[in-house]
Amino acid sequence: MNLTKKELETEVRVGIDTGGTFTDCVLWRTGEEPIVVKVPSTPSNPAEAIINGLELLCLQAGIPFTAVHFLVHGTTVATNAMLQEQWGKVGLITTKGFRDSLEIGTQMRPELYQLHQRKLPPIVPRNLILPIIGLLIIGYVWYRLESIAKIFGFSWVVIGIVYMLIINAKNKKIPNELNKGHDSNM
Repeated sequence: MNLTKKELETEVRVGIDTGGTFTDCVLWRTGEEPIVVKVPSTPSNPAEAIINGLELLCLQAGIPFTAVHFLVHGTTVATNAMLQEQWGKVGLITTKGFRDSLEIGTQMRPELYQLHQRKLPPIVPRNLILPIIGLLIIGYVWYRLESIAKIFGFSWVVIGIVYMLIINAKNKKIPNELNKGHDSNM
């Protein structure tokens, strides 16, 4: 983005955070106080709340949409769903050898030296974790994820691969491994 000196002096930036209940929107103009608005989120079509928030920001700032030089968007919808346990059956594809990482966790717990702590159930049960060699194949991934989701009844498929290499579609290692089916002894 190459802006002139005058444009830099009047640069308009917008940040939008879509949450489960509200969408927060902020407009910054160089040298002025930020404008902040909160609009109801629209879970069936999140873009609607984003547009509503952007319209309201521009209206309050007295500027057209085209005056916005930079727009960033983030969302907490997936995080909120996870925290509230409002998700369906989740499958995880991860690097071989890292299958138990989520369940093992870290030293981050309320009482580090308490031996009898209540352990929360894992987000993804071990039998729904598919360990593979860390390769991602361009051209096969989305088709295969959809197939995996249907075969195993997953609502979500998460990929958490350590030391991932991106390779071309000629190497069919992952599709072949995924087509073997799901073995709970992997």
